Amino acid sequence: MTNRTTRPALLDQRMKSLRLSPASIEKGNPAVMQNLQHSCSSCGLKSQCARDLASEHRASVVAEYCPNEQTLKLLRST
Repeated sequence: MTNRTTRPALLDQRMKSLRLSPASIEKGNPAVMQNLQHSCSSCGLKSQCARDLASEHRASVVAEYCPNEQTLKLLRST
């Protein structure tokens, strides 16, 4: 299992912006968290993501290109 220090910071920010607890998901669904981390780590749009997350009025724009959007959406609905 991974820990907080190895999770991508942008993933944590994105999850928190969606009112998801990274620690809870990591504990309850380690495989899901591992997949989220892998997708985030391999994403080529980190700079854009960081800018969008830093700008509250643009945080929703991240959903348009985030490779984790569908999974995060499903986690929010549970």
